[in-house]
Formats: sequence, C-alpha cells, structure tokens
Amino acid sequence: MFVLLNFLSVYGQKEERNKKSDYPFIKPEFIFDGRLTLVSNEGARLGGFRIGVEMNRVNRFGLGFYSFSNGVNTESLNEISSNIISANLELNYASAYYERVWLFTKKYEWSSTLHLGIGNVSGSYTYANGSVGNYNEPVQLTEISTTLFRHLTYFMSIGGGIGYRQTRNAPDELLPIYNAPVFIVKLRFLPVKAVRGIWNKDIRKRY
Repeated sequence: MFVLLNFLSVYGQKEERNKKSDYPFIKPEFIFDGRLTLVSNEGARLGGFRIGVEMNRVNRFGLGFYSFSNGVNTESLNEISSNIISANLELNYASAYYERVWLFTKKYEWSSTLHLGIGNVSGSYTYANGSVGNYNEPVQLTEISTTLFRHLTYFMSIGGGIGYRQTRNAPDELLPIYNAPVFIVKLRFLPVKAVRGIWNKDIRKRY
C-alpha cells in the first residue's frame, strides 16, 4: 500500500509540475496544530504550532511545540503508591516532524506525518490522607497520523485527521495514560504566500 501511494503521489506530482513549473522547490510553512486525544479515558485538548519548510511540494519537515491546554485527571498512579486517589498531569513537548503529501488537488490535500518528540510530564497527586506530592518526569514519544486538508484560500487550509501516540522510555505509570489515539484539527497559514499573492496573481493559482 505504501509503495502504491508513493507511486500515485509521484505521478500526480509530475502532472502538477507540467502545469505549474514555477512552483518553488523550497518554501517555509507555519501551522497551528490542535489535537483532541483520549487520555486516561478522558478527552484532553492539546494545542501547539509547528514551523518548517516544504521541499518539492510533497516533503515537509521541521519542529513542533505542543502543550496540553487542560490537565489530565487520573487515578492510575498505583505504580507509585496504591494510596494515591487522584492526580492532575500536564504534558509539554517539542518534536521533529516529517510529513509526506500523498495526494493534492486544487481543493484537497492528503498527507501523513511522523513526530519524534521529547518533553516532560509534570503535575501533582493527592494521597488518601490528604497530603500532596509533586510529579515531574521526562518522556519521549512517537506519533503517527494522517490528515485530510480542505483549502479555504490560496494561503490558508483547514484539516482533520486521526493518529496514535506512543510514549517511549516513560515510567510505567504513564504508559496507559499517554499511549492513546489522537484526533487532529489543523489550521495551515502561509504568510509569505499571502503577501506575495497581493501583487502576483499567478501565486494564487498554485496548490
């Protein structure tokens, strides 16, 4: 399936090159990247952004920075102590990403992304006797996802998709919390293209 998709995308890319030979080989990108994920059986919102470059229209890579906008409440810290009755944890991380565009048309785009991240889980937990402890642990994670974009204008697109996050080298108590499916919402904004398109109408036709 991967080979077939790659063949189709290369063919599509060739066709687009024939029609738009002036498409830049390298261009910058900036994306607001939001996620809703099931963490410890709860919906947790994750907001962030990524900044990078696009090469040859179908290869994108760069850095992303993410933080949970709401803490995750859980009772699954028995690995630390069975007397812990609740905990509130937050995940913040940075990642290197690679995105491959499989298919693109004037209105739609389909791509898959791999994130390799490193971050920190911090927060506090409460014992049955009312005392409180602090939590702070480094984590590594891998996330793979696929996203379908709808182009709103020549410089802005909105996308939605699904994926899965897998934590690596994390304490045992975090594995059932952050190893979870991911539901993605993205807003892509291309500021350089937006500005250049003001006086160059040919740029508005590129996709």
